Amino acid sequence: MTGRKRWLARAYELLVLKDDAAYGGETAAGKEELSEKKQPEKKSSVQPKDCTAEDARVQGEEKPAGREDPLAQYMISPAAAAQKKKKRRRRLLVIVLAAVMLIGGRIAFGPPILTADISGYKDVKITVVGIRKKPFTITAGTLARMKKASLQVDVPEEETPQGEEPERGKAIGPTLKTFLAHYDKTTDDYKALRVYTENGDSNAYVRSMKEQEIILSIANGSKPLLEKQAPLRIAVDDQEADAWTGWVRKLEFIK
Repeated sequence: MTGRKRWLARAYELLVLKDDAAYGGETAAGKEELSEKKQPEKKSSVQPKDCTAEDARVQGEEKPAGREDPLAQYMISPAAAAQKKKKRRRRLLVIVLAAVMLIGGRIAFGPPILTADISGYKDVKITVVGIRKKPFTITAGTLARMKKASLQVDVPEEETPQGEEPERGKAIGPTLKTFLAHYDKTTDDYKALRVYTENGDSNAYVRSMKEQEIILSIANGSKPLLEKQAPLRIAVDDQEADAWTGWVRKLEFIK
């Protein structure tokens, strides 16, 4: 081999073959590194802490001083619960007693309450003349919704139902003044009141309209009006019950 060929061979060895070896070494190193990355991670041999066992242990221990249970405010001792129940009963008893006193006071000192069953005649029409330009009708149900008063007198024996003891007659209903005030009128606006019954009889109230109390009675106390008294009975203070005009179907106010 000539010197020139040897020199070229040496140059080839130094330049080409050396770079290939280096490249091959780098490739091998890269493959090794890549293989290490692909290997699965090794699981830790340290076992997780058993929180359940620790919680059970902590629950058995006493709580540190100064540390309060957040649910303690919602827990009530049996003694406190019994006391609270006792206070609730006492409050309820006070409310019931107050209601009883209110109702009792209203019955004793307030306007009388209609307790009679007037359903048999509460819708029977009664004609009213002289208050408005045209006649209009009312019923016992209409009068029952007004403020009521009561009047009590002796009932003659002949008006007492057979087999019952004589009792005091008690008229209940609005007064004539209350009735007129409902229509913005007073007894001073009229000279007299004339009432007409079912059978055509009539009765006039002149002085009594001004000087005595007249009640448009829709019941006999706690009992409904009798058949020949309903739907309306005119009761006058200081008169006997047999003088009261019943079976009224028309009221005429005369100016």
